[in-house]
Amino acid sequence: MHAAGEPRRAIEGLIRKWGHAVVSVGDPRLFLTYTVGLCDRPGRQYELAVTGQGASTAGAVLNATVDQLLMDALDPVAGLELDAVIDGFVVKLRRVPAPDQHAFEA
Repeated sequence: MHAAGEPRRAIEGLIRKWGHAVVSVGDPRLFLTYTVGLCDRPGRQYELAVTGQGASTAGAVLNATVDQLLMDALDPVAGLELDAVIDGFVVKLRRVPAPDQHAFEA
């Protein structure tokens, strides 16, 4: 069991070190894994999320997505295709209207 505020301090430490943190919540069969802290960067008004994957896979996808967006100076927009996230595959971004609708998007 964590003391009150301990998880928050850990997340804040990751944001200070890496510029963002990755958090997973929910049932292990249908995790919602998302970034925290990206929207605090100048010119960034977004966070990213992955659903339906294990926490480690989703975290790796999110970190690689952040890396490519920053390295290529891209803003995430619906339909943007990223080729450096998963070797041999193209990742296509999709906008979700509200965080609680992630499970209903196809």
